[in-house]
Amino acid sequence: MKPAIITVGYNREDALKRLLESVNRAWFPSQDIPLIISLDKAKEDHGVMELAKEFSWEHGEKIIRTFETRQGLRKHILSCGDLTNEYGAVIVLEDDLVVSPGFYQYVTDALDYYQDREDIAGIALYSHEWNGYAGRFFQPIADSYDTYLGQFGISWGQCWTKKSWTKFKEWYNRREGNLGFNEQIPASINLWSEQSWGKYFNNYITEENKYYVIPRISLSTNCSEVGQHAREFNNDHQVRLLHTHNFKYRFAPMEEACRYDIFFENQNLKSFLPDEIQAAGVDIDLNGTGRNTKGSRYLLSTLELPYQVISSFGIKLRPMDMNIIYHVPGEGIFLYDKEQKADAPAYDSQSDVIRYELRGMSNKMLLRYLMRIMKTRIKARVKK
Repeated sequence: MKPAIITVGYNREDALKRLLESVNRAWFPSQDIPLIISLDKAKEDHGVMELAKEFSWEHGEKIIRTFETRQGLRKHILSCGDLTNEYGAVIVLEDDLVVSPGFYQYVTDALDYYQDREDIAGIALYSHEWNGYAGRFFQPIADSYDTYLGQFGISWGQCWTKKSWTKFKEWYNRREGNLGFNEQIPASINLWSEQSWGKYFNNYITEENKYYVIPRISLSTNCSEVGQHAREFNNDHQVRLLHTHNFKYRFAPMEEACRYDIFFENQNLKSFLPDEIQAAGVDIDLNGTGRNTKGSRYLLSTLELPYQVISSFGIKLRPMDMNIIYHVPGEGIFLYDKEQKADAPAYDSQSDVIRYELRGMSNKMLLRYLMRIMKTRIKARVKK
């Protein structure tokens, strides 16, 4: 399978140029790879159309795709996904991305391995290192495989096949404009703009219990530049890129893969708890997001809550999941029985969490950083 590459642009010439150049530098198995430069209608395109026309694609046919009217991000991305009907599979790249030289090889290898799986919603190029819902670093458990499974939506580089996209569109056509408030996903997603296609895709993968295949080392990174959905530049979502194309992936079989839910919680952790706890039902909230846990008797959390503590673990190893897997003694992570009311633990677990997250940053450095942020924002408000 040779998926078509779709670069999505609007009115950011420099960003699109950077993306196209990184795509052109990548390795490809042949010289018949379609590149579709998909440009939404803009009042002023700031040179984007001229860039698209002048860009020399060295690996196959180049197609410039335009629209008579403004689509907006959701409709634009959905129309890109619909091109799976023509090409069999598509890799969708928004203009604020940069890709690894090996992104195409990774995708084609992953498609060969996972294409028959019904529970795969897509192949992710991007690999998270930051959990934006909890405001914490994220690092999956290290095992013998180069991929893991995640239910968090990927919008910063992904591949869909005709088969996987058709299943999503069938669901989308039933639910468009009728999502409601979903307590089983991070609350902030419910507040995302109606322009967000990711709002729908996140609901879809959680409701249908599907996963993205995610690389442990990213094949794309996000520059988070100012645009329609970002008011200021930041580097929060910049991640390591795999700087090679000659990489032999060891893909994780579905039965053995490490799995993370939409809250970035390790679903495999339950298997390291006593059988009776698993049988009664246990939810995981190591990130302390206060997620909905109404359906289970037990809760594993870093929050100090008014329930009986069955056991506890220290916050020592990285990533945090490892403290449960290795049964690290101490406090900071509590296994609660929610059917037994009790005083909340007196132990200040949140201080442990903060120290754990801010490793290497002294109090003096942190204070200096906060003062600089305050100074910058005050200046910005005065200018307005």
